[in-house]
Amino acid sequence: MRDLDSRVQELMRNIDKQTSDYMLNVKGYTADKKREIMTNIQRQYDKAKEYSDDKVQLSIQTYELVDKHVRKFDSDLARFEVKIQDKAISATRNIEENSQKRGCKTIKDKEIKK
Repeated sequence: MRDLDSRVQELMRNIDKQTSDYMLNVKGYTADKKREIMTNIQRQYDKAKEYSDDKVQLSIQTYELVDKHVRKFDSDLARFEVKIQDKAISATRNIEENSQKRGCKTIKDKEIKK
């Protein structure tokens, strides 16, 4: 991206310089020379636009890649949250079952002792 920025900026500086030179010396140029300079400036504008389009495409691709990973992380997070909740519920059930079993044994033990 930085490389594309540098290229565009360099082209724009060249275009500005050539445009200034053209405007200062336009009266001394022949029709063919004027056409040649204008064609050259237009080619540079086209190249700058091409680089800018490449930057846009690169930005779109980067955004899509980041978005894809964010969605995957969100999905993973939701799945892990469900697992944690399931483990917490399971642990709570085990504790309750163990408590009830101990409570039942205690009652049975009391009945046997009588």
